[in-house]
Amino acid sequence: MTSGSLPSLHEVVQNNSHSNAPYVTESWLLGSNRLSLAYAKNNPAGHYPDPPTSEYAIAITTKGAGHGKCDLGTGAFSQRHKKGALALVSPGPAADFQIDYDFDLLIVGVPTEVFDKAFDAVGTGPNRDLEQLHSSMIYDATIESLLHRMHSEATSGNPYGGLFADHVASSVAALLLGLAGRSQKPDSKTGPLTKQQLAFVHDLMMDHLQERLTLDKLAGELGYDVFRFSRAFKAATGQTAYQYLMMMRLERGRDRLIHTNESLANISYDCGFSSQAHFTAAFTKYMGVSPGAFREELRR
Repeated sequence: MTSGSLPSLHEVVQNNSHSNAPYVTESWLLGSNRLSLAYAKNNPAGHYPDPPTSEYAIAITTKGAGHGKCDLGTGAFSQRHKKGALALVSPGPAADFQIDYDFDLLIVGVPTEVFDKAFDAVGTGPNRDLEQLHSSMIYDATIESLLHRMHSEATSGNPYGGLFADHVASSVAALLLGLAGRSQKPDSKTGPLTKQQLAFVHDLMMDHLQERLTLDKLAGELGYDVFRFSRAFKAATGQTAYQYLMMMRLERGRDRLIHTNESLANISYDCGFSSQAHFTAAFTKYMGVSPGAFREELRR
């Protein structure tokens, strides 16, 4: 599934559909890559559901510490946060944050092309699949320093700030790909899931489509750790567990549109989407037509 029809991070901040938008004091588009950058200050503790975007969204805590329950698109996890905590969300999935402390946040949107170029530049070095980086917050002093410097260059009005942002974006993409690659070192003992294991996981997903299934949950049911399960699942299906689950949810949504008169809101909930807007965006990319138009066409 592509993410080309989704809005950029800059767009969702500008139209106030990003949960941190009310607290954004600065918003920029930087460099030839049109890198999105926003600074949200004095965000109160609370619930922050974010819509899907067309970019890799990077959010780094610059002030505050406490506990957070987060879903970066592959399942919920709980973790204590502090300054420097970095959350990475891939293009397409919605994200959800429940934060119990006041905080400042630097938010960066990096176009997919930047990650593609970083990957292609080194061939098969790092792993293009970043799913492993969505199961917890990341702490990396180099990435933190680069993002802060990019922000300071933008706010200072440096005429070369855009050029600097281009280099920072490429560097951060390479660093994240490197982190993903190191977390997925080859394991000669890990083969693809067997047909029986895959059938078991498929049935588990089908029984829990409405819920926020985590990689920990899926892996634990087979006695795997998260990294080993992710490798074995992709080797068996050619897809990440998140992609596979998304396809199942979309197929259920398509079936509901064909065979019921349920509202789009009810179908979205029944299929495990965070909102009707998320279901509509995902379905439109999958089918090439919106859910409403798809149903209307069936009735002609």
